[in-house]
Amino acid sequence: MSRGLEMMRRGRTSGEDSRMTANGQAQQRHFVRGWGALGLWLGIVLLASLAAPVQAVVTVRVNTTDAFTGDESTPPAPATMTVRLERERESEVVATVNFDLIFQVAQFDLRGVCEDNSSCQFSSDCPSNGTCRLAPLHCQKDPRLADHLLEVVPPDFQNVRTGDYRVRFALVTTTFSNPLPVIPDGTLLTCSLPLAASVTPGPQVVRYDRLQVADNKVPAVAVDSRLVLELGEIIAGPARTPTLSPTPTPSETPGTPTPTATETETAIPTPTTPGPSPTPTTVRTPCPSPRPSPVAAAVYVEDAVLLASGPITLTVRLATGGQQIVATQNDLVLGAGIRVNANASGRPDCTANPALNKNGSSFAFLPPGCAPDACTSVRAVVVSLENVDPIPDGSVLYTCNATLSDVEARVDVTGVGASDAEGNPVPGVAGRNGFLCVEPPPTPTPTITATRTATPPTPPVEASPTATRTATPTTPVVIATPTRTPTTAVGSPTPTRTGAPVAGNGDGCDCNVSGARGGWSSIWLLLPVLALRWWRRSAMIRRAVGAS
Repeated sequence: MSRGLEMMRRGRTSGEDSRMTANGQAQQRHFVRGWGALGLWLGIVLLASLAAPVQAVVTVRVNTTDAFTGDESTPPAPATMTVRLERERESEVVATVNFDLIFQVAQFDLRGVCEDNSSCQFSSDCPSNGTCRLAPLHCQKDPRLADHLLEVVPPDFQNVRTGDYRVRFALVTTTFSNPLPVIPDGTLLTCSLPLAASVTPGPQVVRYDRLQVADNKVPAVAVDSRLVLELGEIIAGPARTPTLSPTPTPSETPGTPTPTATETETAIPTPTTPGPSPTPTTVRTPCPSPRPSPVAAAVYVEDAVLLASGPITLTVRLATGGQQIVATQNDLVLGAGIRVNANASGRPDCTANPALNKNGSSFAFLPPGCAPDACTSVRAVVVSLENVDPIPDGSVLYTCNATLSDVEARVDVTGVGASDAEGNPVPGVAGRNGFLCVEPPPTPTPTITATRTATPPTPPVEASPTATRTATPTTPVVIATPTRTPTTAVGSPTPTRTGAPVAGNGDGCDCNVSGARGGWSSIWLLLPVLALRWWRRSAMIRRAVGAS
């Protein structure tokens, strides 16, 4: 019996062992199966993430240069901050950028200016609910961004630690069209960051918060973006001046014979005093001719060629493009060198065309609350609640009295809207800018001026001597005359006459034959010859007579 019980106990034990082994194998199979399912799920997620397109990133890069505290003779040199936009793909479109930077008051003194030019730290410091702005006092937008407005303001709601100063930077479009103007890659703005009086040398401390970048759609869609800070340092002492490296002096090559100096007499030039350098003259090109009115529907500023800067009149017209337009709205964005004057009430000195009979027209400066001299835009609404007659094509909508302080200026037309007699918006009405130019003076043409010059008296002309025919001396021909030797009685010596040469110039003739006015000098010269021949002839006759 005991043996039977023992066998039964062993049977139960072996059964339990087999059941436990089966259960362990099942648990192991479930464990492996569970990890396999988890691995499969992770693989699917990984493949999905690899297959999904990578979200492009737009980088807003903020870079500051080193600042210097200066010394007793050199003022502090502020840091220069540059903000750039960098897109990874050209397909990414950016129309607005908005971010906050948090500075330390102990490092930078960033006080703004109210509309009345009073200093401020927050907008609550400005009178009449004004706005405290750091642009353009400290910051300026890049000139390429003509369709955007830069606002740099310290918000009253700071929400920062003690000693920090939050500044909001907003680059928004001023053209309310769909799609909105885009911001290209490159520099967005540049700021000068003056140092605080009690600044301590060391790394610059700047943090950022609340970055918002949007595309050009209406309504706008956020763009994935990031902000990168590249900060300089605050260095004690004056700003470093770059040192020019000395130009190396060529050394003598060994073995090259040194030329011996030879003393040479050299003329020393007389020093001359240079005259004044001519002042360069900038020659402006002539102003372009005014453009004709647009063919399509548009609100446009009339181009103008002016004789001089100063008070001018801006003329804004409407091209209907064949549509029925009874009311318009637009903004005039004033470029550098031109401002619209304010009337006695402080509003823009603009007047709607009375011929249109739009008595509900109104004008306002932008941004709201700006001082007239600092306002960069004017909003104009030409409308009437009583007169719904269409505005004729090419009509003047309104004029504004303005001041041109430069020789050229551009006025952009943005935010254009138009409506018909039923109050429905008229699609496709654009805005065209206007160009104002002062015609340069004509280039002076050199004029030849006759100058009376004293002429010395002409000396009297002496009478030319009368040409005298001069006989060319001719070598005389000597005719030998035979010498007669008379025969005399013997014993009576008779002398023999021999012709002897006449002393002269060696040619046997001592004569100078020259012509005379009357021709008588030659006769006088021949008289001795004639006399001699006559004497010889008479002697012969006498001898002949004596002989006979």
